[in-house]
Parts: sequence; structure tokens; C-alpha cells
Amino acid sequence: MPHSWIRLSTQTSRKLTGSKGKSKVEFEASLRQILEDVGGVEVERVLFEQNGKYAHVVIRWDDPVKKAHAIYDTEAFGVVDLVEAGDMDDLAGERDAAG
Repeated sequence: MPHSWIRLSTQTSRKLTGSKGKSKVEFEASLRQILEDVGGVEVERVLFEQNGKYAHVVIRWDDPVKKAHAIYDTEAFGVVDLVEAGDMDDLAGERDAAG
């Protein structure tokens, strides 16, 4: 299952506005629920910048369309796709074989 790291504001997403001004624990719970509601997206980790304005989230997803829904629903503005070591080796091997 692929991974992505997303960065989002804790103050802007229309789906997260109900969590605005609440504790970061409550924000994280709401964020996890929104992402789980997408289906096929698992939250692995949520961390916050010290100013509290931004969250960094590592998600696992099984379908690029579902990942896109997660990005849209959270209004994430930083998205980086991540690859595990074994998958990276597989990709490198495929590229080398392709010449």
C-alpha cells in the first residue's frame, strides 16, 4: 500500500472547521475520522508544527482516487508520495531492466 505525507492547515478545511479552536487531540480525532470516511485511506501518524497552525500526516492508501479525495477533503497543500525500501529497490530493478 503506498504512503503519502500531507501538510495541511489546522484552520482552513471546510470539513475540519468544527475542530477549529479545539484541542489538538480533538482536531486529530476529527482529522482521522474524515480520512477514514474516505475509505481505503489509513492514518499512520499525525504531528503538529510547534505553532499549531499546521499538521503533518502520513497516510496509506490503496487507490490514487481515494488519495485525491483525502487531499481535497483536508485541503492539504503539501503532498509527497513515499516509497518503502523494498518497493524502491523493485522500482530501481524495473528501471534498470528497461534499459
